[in-house]
Amino acid sequence: MITFKNVSKSFNQAMVLKNINLTINSQQIFGIIGTSGAGKSTLIRLINGLEIPSQGSIELDSKIQSSMIFQSYALLQSKTVYENVRLALKFSSIPKKEHEKKITDTLDYVGMTEKSNAYPSELSGGQKQRVGIARALVTNPSLLLCDEITSALDPNAKKKILALLKKVNQELKTTIVLVTHEMEAIKEICDEVAVIDQGEIIECKKTEELFLFPEKKITKDFLSDIIYPIAPKQAELNKGEAVYYLLLNAEQYHFFQKNVRNGYVYDIKTVHIKGIRYFALYLISEVDIGSAWLQEHTIRYERKEINVP
Repeated sequence: MITFKNVSKSFNQAMVLKNINLTINSQQIFGIIGTSGAGKSTLIRLINGLEIPSQGSIELDSKIQSSMIFQSYALLQSKTVYENVRLALKFSSIPKKEHEKKITDTLDYVGMTEKSNAYPSELSGGQKQRVGIARALVTNPSLLLCDEITSALDPNAKKKILALLKKVNQELKTTIVLVTHEMEAIKEICDEVAVIDQGEIIECKKTEELFLFPEKKITKDFLSDIIYPIAPKQAELNKGEAVYYLLLNAEQYHFFQKNVRNGYVYDIKTVHIKGIRYFALYLISEVDIGSAWLQEHTIRYERKEINVP
């Protein structure tokens, strides 16, 4: 559906994106994650044509019709929910006689029928974002571009908005590009994810693979609260003890419980990725655990170097 070929973008001679090569397939939810200033928003503006590449090319399917959903909701305060959604149809090819039914159906789809006559000031953050999604959907887009749309929401509203996006993808077959700095949002709904840092794509993998096998430090930093438990401090270790980070599936964890005697678990957390349960833990041991055993009985492991005087 969307292909970036050696795309770079600069503003006033400052390079914002560098040699981007990326493919986003039809009907998938594709996540783009990075810190503030990494180039995420510029990337999405290139997709919707608000910016053009300084170098390289972007290929889009000829039949793509895109809509944008914003972090700030971008609702007109003087207009009702119904009227805000109707604005999106002003220049649409959908016949005017179908507008009323289209708006009503779309508001029902996002769960906002009862608020159709309310004004934005009367809505919660999650409700405002539902209106933003309705306004984007009412024109029947094949592509939804979502720029940090959950970052201003409380955890409960965030979860509901992500569930709504997943519903849109599965039921309407809409391709979704989700730009965010929140790895939890990526974990919940994305099929594939690109990590962007200082204008460059540093990792691009299926979501499960990225969570289980991160390569770059910044990716591991993003994942730290999700796949890493609390690490022991230097003062808590005895001389000669080694610290191992282990990531295990359920079968490996049961084997670990029965067979590991040389050491103790400092901390453990359960991680759910795409409906599958994993166990992440720190093991402290006075005995060197061989790499062959670790490779055979874990998904991934790291030996942490914590020097004890």
